Amino acid sequence: MAGFTGHCNCGGVKVTLKEKPDQVLVCHCANCKRAGGPFSMNFFVEDGEMELEDSQKTLSEYLDHNTDSGNIVHRFFCKNCGSPVKTTSPAVPGKAFLKASLFDDIPTKKHEVYTEKALHF
Repeated sequence: MAGFTGHCNCGGVKVTLKEKPDQVLVCHCANCKRAGGPFSMNFFVEDGEMELEDSQKTLSEYLDHNTDSGNIVHRFFCKNCGSPVKTTSPAVPGKAFLKASLFDDIPTKKHEVYTEKALHF
């Protein structure tokens, strides 16, 4: 699949999207902050829109039970370098929150959620 490509810090996990998303979803929930910074930047994509290559078998999964929705959220990351890769939830089957930070070119258009929990600095 040719298209928009990204990778984790060590290059063990590579992701290709059919095309570059036009906006980024910014999440300020406590769990996303704990998983990697003051907020999480994501591309909300359908499973069929992305190709995930894990040739070094470094993709690992953490089941996050402590969520506002009560759903068990699946957080995938590279166990070699620790880079977050994607998050899935049973609330949105067939879709993933793919970490925008895997890509060098991130759109400036954004949609934000949990803004009441955003850090103000």
